[in-house]
Amino acid sequence: MKKLFLLVAGLMIGGLAQAGDMMVNVGQLPQPVKAFVSEHFPKQKISYALLDKDLFSTKYELTLDNATEIEITPKGEWLEIDGRKNPVPDTIVPAGIIQYVKVNAGGVYIREIKRKGYGYEVELSGGLELKFNKKAEFLRLDD
Repeated sequence: MKKLFLLVAGLMIGGLAQAGDMMVNVGQLPQPVKAFVSEHFPKQKISYALLDKDLFSTKYELTLDNATEIEITPKGEWLEIDGRKNPVPDTIVPAGIIQYVKVNAGGVYIREIKRKGYGYEVELSGGLELKFNKKAEFLRLDD
């Protein structure tokens, strides 16, 4: 039993030692990550990329030339897009969310979107935060 405990503890400590952010050459990014950027941000280039690896997940943190930040899995599935002062492309945002924002918050754009366990969290250029379920149906407003 003691040997099993030491083995598990050693594996966890070894995994933690490798956890953290590491700079990655843009050319070394997985093809799905590069394809996502070229499809949804065709006029932007990746300024730098970090590999964020821990015991349970691996993701890339990208910064584009226009300061947009993207958190994305190696399979090319976005987790978070922060446009900073730029709108998040409509090609990324679920249609139900786009429609809700156009009808209920005209004159603003989606500045940030995050995937959450319950669905999506959206921040508008005016500063309001909206919550949507996985079907892109409005849940509530956070300010």
